[in-house]
Amino acid sequence: MDRPVLSRRGLAIALAALAALAVPGLVAAQNPLASPEVYALFLEWLEGKSKALVTFRVSAVDGEERPVSDRFTVYVHNFTEYWRKPSSERVYAGPLQPIPLRIWRLLNRFNEWVEHEYTIVLVGARYFGAKLVRVKPEKPLLTVDVEVPVSEVKAPAGGRIGCALPGARASSSASSACVPCSGPPYHDVRETSQLTNAIQLHTIPGVEAYISFKIGNYLYFDQRYRSLWLYYDYNAGTCCFEPATDWQTSGSKPAMCGNDVNTGSLADGAKRWVKVGVTYRYELWLAEQAPAYYYYELLTPVDFGGASWGDDISCSLCGGKPTGGTYPYARGTPTPITIRLGPGIDQVEAWGADVTVQVIYGPVTVTVHVWYKVDRGEAGEPPKLVISRVNWQADNLYAFDAGTGWKVVHFTWTPP
Repeated sequence: MDRPVLSRRGLAIALAALAALAVPGLVAAQNPLASPEVYALFLEWLEGKSKALVTFRVSAVDGEERPVSDRFTVYVHNFTEYWRKPSSERVYAGPLQPIPLRIWRLLNRFNEWVEHEYTIVLVGARYFGAKLVRVKPEKPLLTVDVEVPVSEVKAPAGGRIGCALPGARASSSASSACVPCSGPPYHDVRETSQLTNAIQLHTIPGVEAYISFKIGNYLYFDQRYRSLWLYYDYNAGTCCFEPATDWQTSGSKPAMCGNDVNTGSLADGAKRWVKVGVTYRYELWLAEQAPAYYYYELLTPVDFGGASWGDDISCSLCGGKPTGGTYPYARGTPTPITIRLGPGIDQVEAWGADVTVQVIYGPVTVTVHVWYKVDRGEAGEPPKLVISRVNWQADNLYAFDAGTGWKVVHFTWTPP
């Protein structure tokens, strides 16, 4: 049977039906062909490509979620499947307006839509901020409202902005006597691996346990951002970077486990942190369309692997009455006994780790909050706690989470 061919009128009707679902103002009311995004999406659909049109409507808010007005330039970075890429991809740089992006609609092995991740950066004359956004393209046309928290930009204390950089606009404060600054590449990427506290392992007398990681498990770590001025310091006689804002958190970013590894075992009441080696990627970007000599930094977890012991932990909950979720195990239950860690709940605890990144203008130190939640990875399961041996001291052993969503597993022989 021949494939039916759409007439021009039929094509226009189909496009109009598709465009009617789009963002108001994106498509001219009487002419759907006026939207190149919707038209391209429709043509890709005719070719059998599963694409979605996601439109970000971005606004700026202060710390109390009140609207902030400024001459903002928006930069959108694609962080989807970041561990597979050498860096993020800047997919939009332009004015504050509805931002349409065409993205793939793909199903993973669990028949769930693959999630896309973007960091949206706002650079204004007085304010700066960023936010990490996750999108599941469950529908072919989506509108996502994004409120980006911003903070005031500090002027450089030690010098004057306005010395010419190749490709950058001169500032109004520039003069013919200004000494040119030769800054770093507009896009600089470095990687660093840091041992970071990740999981607590608790035992009580009679219980021996360890943590098991599998390839594809996820832990969530903070993505951090900051903005910088590049200026000429007349006192020092050199070009310098100076923070325009402090380090802040754009959101929690999943890092994938890169190897199968079991920690050593603890027993008979020992409690310690388990550290993992986290790879962070540092990116420095020039904000070309914003005020001249203005940069921003993104520090993003990529993956993690290995395991080593951290500090000892004291715990007043183990050995007492169980609270929160509870798993009872009757005397004689065969080992190993496996307890999945997660999926957890957001920000039960913000465990900190100092991460120092060596970059071209000196060391950068930030505090990274660890493990906002544990989610199912490609391996189909989160990390696990494994009870490898039990010396039974009562009729029942109880594992409980004390309301942490199984981020921390406590043990007791005391019944509820």
